Amino acid sequence: MTGKSTPLSLRRKIVLIFDQDILTPTQVSSETDELYERSYKSAYKMAAWTALNICHKDNDHIFLTCCIKEDKIFDPAVVSEIINNIFSDEEVKIDKKSIVEAHFEKIKDMLVAKGISASVDIHVGNDSTATDIIHAHRANLVVAQPAEMSALGKTFSLDWAETLSRSSICPITIVRGNDIDDSVLSQVGL
Repeated sequence: MTGKSTPLSLRRKIVLIFDQDILTPTQVSSETDELYERSYKSAYKMAAWTALNICHKDNDHIFLTCCIKEDKIFDPAVVSEIINNIFSDEEVKIDKKSIVEAHFEKIKDMLVAKGISASVDIHVGNDSTATDIIHAHRANLVVAQPAEMSALGKTFSLDWAETLSRSSICPITIVRGNDIDDSVLSQVGL
């Protein structure tokens, strides 16, 4: 090996798409901290699993991506924020983009420490879709992590990742972080 790095244009592009509900809190309260921690750790486990089982450090580049939609008028986090503003003098703001950026930077640092090339790409607004991200990065492989749906929700509709896997021209692996053993985090230093 000569020690030369493979240029990004020649690397296999792997796009990791995370559901915004996994990376952002649903409520602003101390009672939900444990649920939120379990949720975002599932995203870390998915990234670690991908690094250990799919990536080749000299030939791949990972894009950490998320579409933050603002169409959830009755998002529990927004309702919680409104209630907190009414009953306290303290103004609580939930900046979903900053929260996702912080998680992605930690995941990116873990990947880079393992010798895997990575970058962050967060889309905010209702105009971006997972399909747009896949095409923009010319993905060779997509690893998607949807939020967990209730049994009733699964009965009536597919989650976005399952719908994407049926319509995409590129291979998609759906990984549910809750199904991955916690030991994967220690294997990558998280």
